[in-house]
This record gives sequence, C-alpha cells and structure tokens, in this order.
Amino acid sequence: MSLNKTVCFILAHLLYWNIAMADNGSHTEEFNGVNITFSPPNMAEQRSFMLRGALTKKETEILVPAIPVIAKFLNFLRLKDAIYLPYPVNTPRKPYQFISEKDVWLAPIKSYSWRVSDDQISFVADYLVNYGKIPNSVMGDYYFRDAYIFKKINGQWFFYDNFGDKPYGFLKCKHSDKSCKLDPPLW
Repeated sequence: MSLNKTVCFILAHLLYWNIAMADNGSHTEEFNGVNITFSPPNMAEQRSFMLRGALTKKETEILVPAIPVIAKFLNFLRLKDAIYLPYPVNTPRKPYQFISEKDVWLAPIKSYSWRVSDDQISFVADYLVNYGKIPNSVMGDYYFRDAYIFKKINGQWFFYDNFGDKPYGFLKCKHSDKSCKLDPPLW
C-alpha cells in the first residue's frame, strides 16, 4: 500500500511539473540581429508583423517593448464591438466604420512599412475581410488597409493617430492569388 502511495505521489508531482513547464505557445525568433519572443495573447497579430530585413538592429530594439502594445491594439481594431481604454491623444478609427456588411470579421494578415525612431513608430496594417458568422464564415476577396502612428509618452508606447485623414480602404484581391500585390502602400 505504501509503495502505491509513493508511486502516485511521484506521478502526481511529475504531472504537475510537466504542466507547469509546458509550452505556453511562446516562441522566440531572431529578427535583424535581435531575439524577439512572441507570446500570448494576441499571437495572430504578432505573427502579422513583417520585420525580417525591414528594420535595422537599433530600430528592432526600439520596437521590441512596443510589440505587445501594438498587438493588443490590432486585436482591438479587428473586434467589432470591443471597447478599449481611452488613448491620451486620439481615438483610433476602426475598419468597421467603413464596412457596411453586418456579419463580417477581420483578421490582421500583414503589418509592414515600419518606420521606427526613439519616440515614434508608424506602420501599415492589412486585414483580411471575412463574411458570415463563425464557424460558417467565408473568406472574402477583399483586404482592408490602414496605417497607424504610435508615440512614446512618459516612457510608454501609445496609439497617437491614424496616418492620413482616411484609411486607404478596401483592396480587391483574391486570397488564393499568390501573385496579387496589395499596392501601393500608404507611404
């Protein structure tokens, strides 16, 4: 009986240790000479960042602390009814302000054209527009593009403003068309 209790005790502790040490979905990649760890939540948004070869090592190092903030921001924009904390400067426009269809949802697919300085980050984001209610949604033939500016205020990164008076808007593009280019960029 004592042996069974000991074996159960050891197995329970091994199981606990295995769960405690399990991968939480985080992964680290090297971009421009800088290791960046992408971790939940907002992994889809982080994976949309096109960083490799787009920035210098210094720019990448500046961007690293802003990555979770920008990913959370993009997640907020893709959710139709989400309410976000007020920003210290401006309220961001959401793509849904420009979409008339009722049952539509967005997925960020690419964040690129990064411009990074010590106190400002700007970038372009493309969203895939999907129609219908999940799980019966249909991947659309449209992408939506807008651009954003973040500023460092009191040592923290915040959304500062949208780039331009209005978004670039819809881009007609077949999702299956590998040669389709979503050009021109906003800048």
